[in-house]
Amino acid sequence: MLQKLKHSREEIASNYACIDTLKRELKINKMHLKCGLMNVFLQMKEVKVEVIKQQGVQEKYQKRINHFLKVYQ
Repeated sequence: MLQKLKHSREEIASNYACIDTLKRELKINKMHLKCGLMNVFLQMKEVKVEVIKQQGVQEKYQKRINHFLKVYQ
């Protein structure tokens, strides 16, 4: 009976150690996920900035084209 109880205690301790390990791994995975999401967010910001820049360039050239059309018509 004592042997069985000792084995059960060891098994419980082992299970708690496994739970602690899984909790640490989960924290690490959450941090990796947050980093990944932050990278995606930053890339989206960069794309948005690039689109805005290209729209500005397009508007600038459209104004020039409109100006030349007015002048040469």
